[in-house]
Amino acid sequence: MTCEREALMVMSELSDGCVRDAVRNLDQSIAFIGDSLTAEEVGKVFGAVPLSYILGYLHAIVASDLHTASSWIEYAYKVGANLQDMMEKAATVLVDIIAMQHGSNTRWEQRGGTDSPSLQALLLFPSSTLHTLSELFIRRSSGATNRVRVDLTTMFAIEAVKSDENAQRVLMATGGTRIR
Repeated sequence: MTCEREALMVMSELSDGCVRDAVRNLDQSIAFIGDSLTAEEVGKVFGAVPLSYILGYLHAIVASDLHTASSWIEYAYKVGANLQDMMEKAATVLVDIIAMQHGSNTRWEQRGGTDSPSLQALLLFPSSTLHTLSELFIRRSSGATNRVRVDLTTMFAIEAVKSDENAQRVLMATGGTRIR
């Protein structure tokens, strides 16, 4: 049997610290998927969005790429993920990234390290930009039970990045173009 590290992390997050639930999640994953577990397949079984997908979604937002951000939302919608939980998880990830920028990375080490390209790109953005996005996700996550609400929040987030001069400087310095 093979199992991606991130697949184990998805099951672990779903078990919320309960070993019995974690074992049950593993058993169910094997029963539905087989002996080769990936984060995407485990996410589909439980309606959960893997961390790498949240990072990709946030990276698309700070790059002001609405098309890519929408494709991440579409994935979450198709697997039946709780969209409110997805928005809350995005806010938590942003807070964790801000903490990393200030020298704390213990949670990321537990999650498998900091080698994700999306995470590395997000680390370049000013804490103020990430904080603004985090606050937006926290405020708008309640009631984010439908696709339209999440799409609107995504558009608001992209507009927030577009209006942030510091974020625009990061985009230009990393090879992106200024967004008008």
